[in-house]
Amino acid sequence: MERNPQQTAACPFEALEGSGERLSAGKGREARHAIWRLVQRGLVYPSPEAVFAIFKLRADDSLSLERLTELMAAVRREIHQQYGSSHTTAIVGVGFELWRRWAEAAGLSVPKGMRLSRPLMQSADAESETRSQVFVDGAAAFSDSGGDLWFHIKSREAAHCDQVFAFIDEWLSGEQAINPDATVRQHASTKASTLDRTGGKVLGCRFSENLNNPSDPLSIQQQTIVGFDDLAHAGASYVLAQRFRIKWDNILNMSPSQIEDLVGRTTDDILIPTRDDRSHIKCSRAQDGEGNTMAVLRLGLPFGQSDAVRNIDLSRKGASLRDEEGVVFAGYARSAEALESIVANQIGGGEGPIRDRLLANVHADAGGLFYIPSQADLGLPEVDVPDIADLEWSRFPGVDWDRLDRHFTQRSKNGLMYYNHKDYLFQMATMPEQDKAFKRPPSARVQLLLANAFMRWQDNWYFDRKQQELGHLRDWVAKKFGAAKVEDVMALPVMERMGWAIRMTVGHAYVDPEYGRRGRWQDEEGNWINGADTYRIQPEELIAGGLPNIGLGQGKYVMEYARRDEEMGNFFRGLGAASGVGHVVPGYGEALELGLDGLQRKVAEKLAGCPEASRSLYLAMQQALTGVSEHCEAYAALAEAMVDGMADGQAAEKANLRALAQRMRKLAHGKPETLLEAAQLVFTLHACLHLAGEPTAVGRLDQLLAPFYLADKQAGRLSEEEAQEIIDCFWIKIGEKVQSNRLFVEDHQPYGNMAMGGASGNYPQGAANNQWIQQVTVGGTVADDSPGAGSPAYNDVTILCLRAVRRLPLNAPCLSLRLRPDAPRQVLEEAALAILSGGAHPILLNDEAIIDGLHRSGDGVGEGAKVAERAEGRWRSEVALSAARDYACDGCYEPQLSGRNWFTLGGMNMLVALEAAMNQGKSWAMAGPVWFRGQRVSFTSAPPEEIHSYAELEDLLLKHLRWMYAKQLDGQLAGFGQMQQVCPTPLLSLFVEGCLDKGQDLYEGGARYNVIAPCFTAIPSLINSLWAIRSMVFERDSAVTSLPELVQALMCDWGESMQEPFVSSLSGPDRIAAQAERYRDLRKAALALPRYGRGHEGIDAFGDHICGRIADTVVDLFHNPVQSTGDQMVALAQRLGTKEQPFGGFQIQPGVGTFENYVEFGGMAGASADGRRNGETISSDLSPTPSPADRPVAHQEAAFGKVLDGYTGEGNRAFSDGAPIDLCIREDFPREELVGLLDAFANGAGSNILTVTCGDPDTLAGAARDPEKYDLLRVRMGGWTEFFVSMFPAHQRQHQRRPLDVSGGCPEGEGKR
Repeated sequence: MERNPQQTAACPFEALEGSGERLSAGKGREARHAIWRLVQRGLVYPSPEAVFAIFKLRADDSLSLERLTELMAAVRREIHQQYGSSHTTAIVGVGFELWRRWAEAAGLSVPKGMRLSRPLMQSADAESETRSQVFVDGAAAFSDSGGDLWFHIKSREAAHCDQVFAFIDEWLSGEQAINPDATVRQHASTKASTLDRTGGKVLGCRFSENLNNPSDPLSIQQQTIVGFDDLAHAGASYVLAQRFRIKWDNILNMSPSQIEDLVGRTTDDILIPTRDDRSHIKCSRAQDGEGNTMAVLRLGLPFGQSDAVRNIDLSRKGASLRDEEGVVFAGYARSAEALESIVANQIGGGEGPIRDRLLANVHADAGGLFYIPSQADLGLPEVDVPDIADLEWSRFPGVDWDRLDRHFTQRSKNGLMYYNHKDYLFQMATMPEQDKAFKRPPSARVQLLLANAFMRWQDNWYFDRKQQELGHLRDWVAKKFGAAKVEDVMALPVMERMGWAIRMTVGHAYVDPEYGRRGRWQDEEGNWINGADTYRIQPEELIAGGLPNIGLGQGKYVMEYARRDEEMGNFFRGLGAASGVGHVVPGYGEALELGLDGLQRKVAEKLAGCPEASRSLYLAMQQALTGVSEHCEAYAALAEAMVDGMADGQAAEKANLRALAQRMRKLAHGKPETLLEAAQLVFTLHACLHLAGEPTAVGRLDQLLAPFYLADKQAGRLSEEEAQEIIDCFWIKIGEKVQSNRLFVEDHQPYGNMAMGGASGNYPQGAANNQWIQQVTVGGTVADDSPGAGSPAYNDVTILCLRAVRRLPLNAPCLSLRLRPDAPRQVLEEAALAILSGGAHPILLNDEAIIDGLHRSGDGVGEGAKVAERAEGRWRSEVALSAARDYACDGCYEPQLSGRNWFTLGGMNMLVALEAAMNQGKSWAMAGPVWFRGQRVSFTSAPPEEIHSYAELEDLLLKHLRWMYAKQLDGQLAGFGQMQQVCPTPLLSLFVEGCLDKGQDLYEGGARYNVIAPCFTAIPSLINSLWAIRSMVFERDSAVTSLPELVQALMCDWGESMQEPFVSSLSGPDRIAAQAERYRDLRKAALALPRYGRGHEGIDAFGDHICGRIADTVVDLFHNPVQSTGDQMVALAQRLGTKEQPFGGFQIQPGVGTFENYVEFGGMAGASADGRRNGETISSDLSPTPSPADRPVAHQEAAFGKVLDGYTGEGNRAFSDGAPIDLCIREDFPREELVGLLDAFANGAGSNILTVTCGDPDTLAGAARDPEKYDLLRVRMGGWTEFFVSMFPAHQRQHQRRPLDVSGGCPEGEGKR
């Protein structure tokens, strides 16, 4: 490391600079912290008072670096002796030309960041090394005064700033060093009136000062301070300094909304989402070549008093004493290029006014670019920053860190839950040592990776990231292998072409340096083009790779491979390249055991001598696996290329990237041997499946990784801290892509998209902005056939995953925790902490209930139609106990037989079925003058006046359910085993038991099991409605109406839609109003009745009865199928099975699930007898219903324990695909009580799946109003964890109306551990 001749102190990280320890879990934080000792004291401090000063030297040699060092040492002594503990500091900057002269004279290196990206052209072929073109292009707003020295003097006290300036000015004048006539001095002060002087505003007190700054030490250092990439100057910085004067005559002629549009925020500091790219906050955001936003620490303060108030015309337009004369601005960055890029973006290109509307209304009269030398550059001693373990951040030399974290300080009082990413990073980086053992902050590496992910999320408020289309297989084959190969590939069967498409997708397109890159660039016409963000590595990453940019609701980017002669036929079938649905849990165990080459050998063995019908599948599998290997090799090459471009001081990053490259080259062919290698291979396979259009879950991660962790521990090569870091990095890779800005959601669902069960349609969109179906399951039972309850499967990786969930504020992967009565106390405690941390997971599953249902799901299927007998040994639907015990969640929460099954959903909106029962087979959501009594959904049954008892109505409801679902099931079986003709899945088939051995694709019926899981929605509303009908119509003591009148009231939406033919417009408004009032009174009666799931014993028991009848009805349809359905079962067994390899039959696993679609499904149902309005949202899954949207919010508070008791019953547990109850608690819910309630659930209280969202009503309201301050707030949607601010308003309102479950009522005898 080169040093200034005066430097005597040793580099505080010299011992680490050549090793990988600087990125290690144990040493990383300390190494980065040491850089602060080389940073000028107070550089990052956003003081309430400041003086900005520029000096010009009399002559080139009138001041030396040595004399500047003496000055700064004298200034430090003066401050220490005179100004106490007022955070008074003075930062010096040096003009680029002067510093270059000094460096040349002393034989020092020129700082790398001083290299200009937009140098001023001094002549046609000569570029300036010290002056930037941006000041010429942006002369209307920016100024370069040509100063030699710049001082930023800061303090809590105004007088201290002035006195320190006087000291510096006197010293320099005494040296005869400066031209006093050229000196610029400006004092600036915050306008904050609070005692701590935070909350200052600018532009006439309209907008908060320095709002968008990084606020934590790690982010500020990463974005502002020179680090190991220029080790000789570590601790230095660069500054763009400007004194802006505001053009009040322009601004005061604008409306309030126009002034807000200048900045891009409201005067309440709320960001304004817009496609307008001329607001200040958008123009101030620029990205580097790797697509990372180049952040700047902005320190600006207002100065002076505008004279606009003395102008009569302007005073009438709002000029006031609050209007400042201008703003002094200091923007600190780690390179001049970052500052130039931002200024260039603000200026814009071409003729006319500058792009940035705010800067078009100011003008700078002083400023420039300056180098901020480090303590070592200046030859000064290190700043006396204590070791991080001993540091009290409130006593950090020269910096009040609380002022850096002053805009986003909202956080939960429970101490575990963080509302926004800025406060989270600040709290993690500055956590007191005594809190770390309990809160376990992530390592420095993980915090840096999180900060980068958060920055990317924030970019979405500013940039539309829509990527380019992926293109056709023929184009990529031509690009990589030449035009001659295209004809050969396109002549192959569909299956083999799919293998090629997967190979070209994962092995070439998504790792193409142009298509897969992160970031955006402009084409020749000025159009912005976005990379797919799938081919990049952060130097600190342990795990490489990238997932698709957009969630399932927005669609997919997949490679088309169809020939033109196939297109119309595919259209008729409703299928295409995007029809792959995944939605299963792949079995990665064999891949971890054998590696990619081992899988290739296994496929090759099957290919040798296979029947012709299976040949294409095996060839396609080989191509797909080759693509995965090429994917690994591409990442290895990228890591190696990055090493070549790194500085000598980045030894740790180089070592990390070389290790990553070695790991990826190994995994391209060989099997993993360590925890890190195993985690990488699991992620690579997971990512490749998603990139190829098959969104799947991860599976039982703790069971997959535990053997590798154990081997690492036994070999002494991995600590628990390092293992946690690996799991954290895995978590970040899965959850790093988030769409916060609803304005930029994509509508990119191709034709044939997501053909669940072989039938495509309009996949739900608005509720799935950030859903990729990425479940991780941990805990539960060992997957064996041992008798009894089996053995618990909890291990060290289970705990690591739970800790990742509670410490990392991500929504994916969504963690599912399988619980048993003997679940360790530590597991329950970690789960409770994770829930109170606000992640709305882990999802909790009762192993006893789920395993029993899965194990029995194939028993007796087809028995009534003698399917097994007629199939003559080709049918085998029974589920092995070991398979049931090996379940993992997929999609939203559906338990899957890991690596063993095909899957489809289906189901029914039970409110629609009830409407059919009450309305002669019609749904009344569309009732009125067009459809009269509504649209036909089922067979014609008796009118309401002929239904004489509640029992008769309930039986009729179940009959409609049976008929409607029987028709649906028959259609599903008719399309089974055909999707592979258009959209086969050779890569996914490799990881599903049965496919490889049978030589059948997953979509052809090759899986060992074929699960059909009809999920029934609106059951809580159904239960409430049936209870209301029984009470209001059929019970003598409480009846207030008849069934015909109630049906009429519901068709009229409880009196809010009085339309013909239910009333005559000729009868006059008074008569219509009177009838409407009658219906409203009936609604009041309905709303006054008890609600299911709120601890009322009567309706809860009634609800369990209804659930049992629904599940029994559906299961019976499989056990005793109608003739055509039974015939289809037999035909499938005969076509797809052999006596040696029987067809896996079907497993019936009914469930309850709105998933994320409670708004959509509510919109399909008319008004319901529980008081719900037409089209109003329903509850999620089997959860209690929200309060009515047209009434004040009622939280329907009930004791959590009583709620669990109410859900306990055989009826709920008959839903073997899961009957989740999504409960909500306040942030101050007692932790120990929550542990006890989780224990009670593990012991059988409640339904078979439980989720808990932690959030106060005020928190949700704040998030709906100001998304930036709550961008980490997460809630359980019904299918997964979602960021509240990413949800459309209808979903947000539904969450705000959900019932609250409060402390108390732990089930008797449970939860006592």
